[in-house]
Parts: sequence; structure tokens; C-alpha cells
Amino acid sequence: MAALAAVPLLGTTVGTVATIAGTAVSAFGAISAGRAQRDAADAQAAQMEMDAKTEFANASMDSAMLKRQTDELKSTARARGAASGVGRDLEIESEIAGFGQTQQDAAIATGLMRRDRLKYGAAAQRASGEASGRAGYIGAAGIAFKGVSNSLAAKYGQEGYGAIGSGTRNGLAPVYYSKLTGGV
Repeated sequence: MAALAAVPLLGTTVGTVATIAGTAVSAFGAISAGRAQRDAADAQAAQMEMDAKTEFANASMDSAMLKRQTDELKSTARARGAASGVGRDLEIESEIAGFGQTQQDAAIATGLMRRDRLKYGAAAQRASGEASGRAGYIGAAGIAFKGVSNSLAAKYGQEGYGAIGSGTRNGLAPVYYSKLTGGV
């Protein structure tokens, strides 16, 4: 007779252990998902930072190429002036140099803007990854609380016990769980 009385207790214990195990696995999954999102965001941010360095290097090369083109144009202007017998036209050389310098400055400024945009994007990506990591822990805590809540609801029926309400039983007030939401 005592063996038959222990069967419901064994079923309750197995159910409780299964609920705890399921809750733990779900919580671990939420943490792992948050970490994976954080790691992916970090990898993407690192790529964006490398792209930012590349953008600035490209802008520097573009500026150097524009300087060579400007020097070639000034040299061509000098050669034409010498061939025509007029000599050097300093006004034309000055205009070529000014225009060339403007193009070089624009190339550098564009590269700096692209670099900064990528650096800010990388910082935003890292912040998003950190938020995802924190969200994983918060989600795990929510899963754990829901698991405890469901265990209490299963053990005490629809009436569980928590620190809410006015009447007390064993120092705790009754809390009523909804079958639809599993919450208070």
C-alpha cells in the first residue's frame, strides 16, 4: 500500500525535475543566442573598421594620383608655353595648381567621411551586439522565472504562493495563475 502512495510522489518529482531541466536548457539557449548575436555584431564591426582603414588608404592614393596629374598638367602648360615662344604662363600654372589642390583636398575629405561613417557604424554595431548579449541574459532570467511559476502552478494547482496579496498562508500570500498566460 505504501508503494502505491509513492507513485504519485515519484511522478511529481520526475515532472519537477523535467521542468527544471527544460527551463535550464531554454535559459542556456537564450544566453547562447545572445552571445552569438553579440559575437556576430563584433565580427561585423571589425570588418567595418578594416573597411574604414581601406577607405582612408584609397583616399590617400587618389590624392597622390591627382597630385601627379596636376604636376603633369603644369609641366604640359610649361612645355607649350616654351614651344610657342611665350615662356611660362604663371597664371595658368597657378590655376592648374589651385584646381589640382582642390581635387586632392576633396579626395581626402571624401575618404575621411567614408572612414568616419564606417567607424561610427562599427561602434553602433558593437553597441547593438552588447545589447543582444544583455538581452540573452534577461531572456534567460524570464525563462527561469516562468519555469518556477509553472512549477508552482503545477504543484499547487491554479493557486500558487508568492509575495502578492493581502491574506497569508505560511507567511506567503496566494497568487492566482491564469491557464492562458501562465502568469499572475
